[in-house]
Amino acid sequence: MTPKRLRWKLILSYIIPISLALSTLGFYLVYALEEFYLRHLQDDLASEGIVIADRVRDDLAADRTGIILQGPHASPDTPMMPQARILVLDRTGTLLASSREEDRGRIGQLDSEPGVAEALRGRATRGRQESSVLKADSFYVTLPVRHQGEVVGVIRLSHALVEVETAVRQLRLTIASSVLVAGGLALIIAWHLAGNITRPVEALSSAAHAVAQGDFSQQVKVKTGDELEQLGDSFNQMARRLDELEMGRRSFLADLSHELRSPVGAMRAGVETLRRGAKDDPRMLNRLLQGIDEELARLGRLTGDLVQLSRLEAGPPELHLSAVAVEEVVARAISRYQAEAQGRSIGLTAQVPRRIPLVRADADRLMQILANLMDNALKFTPADGQVVVTAEEAGHDVCIAVADTGVGIAAQDLPRVFQRFYQGAGRRFRERPGVGLGLAIVRELVHAQGGEIWAESQEGQGATFTFRLPKA
Repeated sequence: MTPKRLRWKLILSYIIPISLALSTLGFYLVYALEEFYLRHLQDDLASEGIVIADRVRDDLAADRTGIILQGPHASPDTPMMPQARILVLDRTGTLLASSREEDRGRIGQLDSEPGVAEALRGRATRGRQESSVLKADSFYVTLPVRHQGEVVGVIRLSHALVEVETAVRQLRLTIASSVLVAGGLALIIAWHLAGNITRPVEALSSAAHAVAQGDFSQQVKVKTGDELEQLGDSFNQMARRLDELEMGRRSFLADLSHELRSPVGAMRAGVETLRRGAKDDPRMLNRLLQGIDEELARLGRLTGDLVQLSRLEAGPPELHLSAVAVEEVVARAISRYQAEAQGRSIGLTAQVPRRIPLVRADADRLMQILANLMDNALKFTPADGQVVVTAEEAGHDVCIAVADTGVGIAAQDLPRVFQRFYQGAGRRFRERPGVGLGLAIVRELVHAQGGEIWAESQEGQGATFTFRLPKA
């Protein structure tokens, strides 16, 4: 979905509910106000009818017909509604008086207006009719006039609904205009709000497309203070991680090609020498074959380490965790490398307390970790140096360290010591070339057993590799 389509979907999600709500409210207001106005009109007509009934009761009881409802002879205290049509009928339903000139010709005639018959029977009525006199729909009220409990006449009032209908039409126009104005304002606000959402989404979409094309340097700036900003931060972290992985992949391929080129080149040179006749010289033949054998061994170590590292990175290795005595594993590791250390005039010692707690680990993997660290320390330590293995209790863990007095690690290289193929500036002191995978394997093995590892060093003053494992 493109950001523009998303923006319009968001806008419609704002506008449609608002428009429906405003329209529903408008219809309800029109209906409610119309009903209120009509009820009010009926109540006013009824009140007016009661006043008039009191005024003409005595005349109706005495059968007097000279009732005046308008004109200069009307009673000044009669609170007549100027626009109402008022009829006075006697007990027989004969029209005696009207407030409208057009009814004068009907004086003295029986009136059959709706509600009159019910009023003569003593029941007040209200209703709506199409009036031929008022030339419009009208509301009417009929009231029985009683004298000493007897119905002596009827008062009928009616009022045209032209004003009501005009007011309702005006109200509808006003509400419709208000809905349109409110809809326009809602559209502007929705456009702005949707833009606040889709702009970060558009930036994320564009950056994601670039990442999909292989550009892992993408970073987005989303400052919304909500989930979109969290999404932007997560995207930036992902892009940085992908960039690091891509750089690592390129570095890995470059380092691997370099590591492969060296032994392959050496073996090729040896083969070419043999082809040129060196095989006839026994001493030269032995030396070339020994060199080829060493390079093959180096390739074997490289492929073995690569296979092991790839398996470790693909998933946790198969471990046989148990309670392991640290001092026993350290003693085995010291014994394995003691002869090599003496041959190179390097002191190799252990400082492990007798009552050091057991650790929960795989004994063979722990031995592999120590072997790699000690082998690495011996490589970078010159003659007359020292390599010391220590262990101490640290809270819920046991910390094991391998320290040397070798060339140390430069500060800028320290964060990279556990990367694949890292070999550092001290490689000139090594008699046995490595491939830079040992520490990467160590890190994976430590993490697989629930521990962590770190390095501390100052250039020219040796290095210390420390890892911690949980107590058993």
